[in-house]
Amino acid sequence: MKIECILMIMGLTGLASHAAVLSHYSFDSDYTDGSGNGNDATLTDVGTVGNSGITTTIGESVFGGGAMEFSTDRDYLAFSAQALNGDYTISFWAQQDDAARGWNMAIGERDTNVSFISLRGTGDDVVRWRGSEWVNTSPASSQEEFASVSDTAWHHYAVVGAGTTISLYRDGTLVNTVAGENTDFTVDTIGAAFFSANDFDFEGRIDEVWILDEAADATTVSNLYTTNTLNGVPEPRTAMLASVAVLFLARRRRKSV
Repeated sequence: MKIECILMIMGLTGLASHAAVLSHYSFDSDYTDGSGNGNDATLTDVGTVGNSGITTTIGESVFGGGAMEFSTDRDYLAFSAQALNGDYTISFWAQQDDAARGWNMAIGERDTNVSFISLRGTGDDVVRWRGSEWVNTSPASSQEEFASVSDTAWHHYAVVGAGTTISLYRDGTLVNTVAGENTDFTVDTIGAAFFSANDFDFEGRIDEVWILDEAADATTVSNLYTTNTLNGVPEPRTAMLASVAVLFLARRRRKSV
């Protein structure tokens, strides 16, 4: 009985360790929020119907069995808005179809021209973060551009707000941290996260979107990059299933003795 209790506690501990997750979209088979908070996304597929959606082609995802593929029709995924104030982390993998294409809007708030994270090519290789309190002065406030790369490979991005500082990690490595910003950010859209008639959408694939209500440290970002977990151990559900499996084997052993 002691063994059973220990195993159950281990499983529950795994669940508790992910308390900071607001939403997690794995895109392995659908647009479900895997955090347990029920903030599932819905695809708006305009233009040519069916040219955006989950791709399960081998090599077109990073973790799991699928990724979200966007066409050039300004298709997007919408979910209930989350206002991120103070400490937060937005983590995702992205692969652009065209290295020279400008302003691939990855994630943010759709019906405004603020609150977005965008990848830019066309010789200006940056990741732009713009907060919800952006003011277009010179220099602009609540907006930063971080040096990046422009190619068609998969890259991992993590934007971390911590009080009045904003940081970007790319592929597990800190690019830069900027202090003195209003870091407030609202997110309700993946792809085409910008209110404009221009071609400000996303063309390519996005995988494993995590939205956290905590400022991830370097170790947590590294875990997201290398293992797609917050703490370097299996996902809570996997941990619980493993505990149940071990419990089942332990019971069988006792019966066979």
